Amino acid sequence: MIPPNNKGDHHPDLLRVDAPGNLLVALYNGSGATTVSPAGTLLKLVNVPSSHHTNLAVG
Repeated sequence: MIPPNNKGDHHPDLLRVDAPGNLLVALYNGSGATTVSPAGTLLKLVNVPSSHHTNLAVG
């Protein structure tokens, strides 16, 4: 469900659910965050210039 990256093993850290029911996942050692639909489809992968994400703010 979460695509591999070129920086080694990454894993989900913080999980949040938005209003439509999508799962937002911070990727520790993954350089970003991802959004997954309730059906398990990867909707979005956002890359950011830091690799250790442990929290997401939605607003």
